[in-house]
Amino acid sequence: QHSLAYTPNGGSLDLRQEIARLYGPQIEADNILVFPGAQVALQTAAFALLNKNSHAIVFDPAYQSTQQAPLHAGCQVSKISLRASNNWQIDPREVEAAIRP
Repeated sequence: QHSLAYTPNGGSLDLRQEIARLYGPQIEADNILVFPGAQVALQTAAFALLNKNSHAIVFDPAYQSTQQAPLHAGCQVSKISLRASNNWQIDPREVEAAIRP
């Protein structure tokens, strides 16, 4: 039974245990994080994986947090514009051109 108070960071133990069960015996609840929404998850991933020496490629239009999380983590960001004329598809050539060493 859950109260209406704030949940534990990372998700309640019973929820994490149930998610772990879905993936099999090799996954434990301690290896599961549950976020209250995409924005928190994206921000957490950005701060865990990126730093001032990193470079991220983002797409526009896109969910704003996808574009802002790398900036908040302090890394360099290249933005690739998606176009209606290309059915909003990602052009691999543009991605390749945006990759930095």
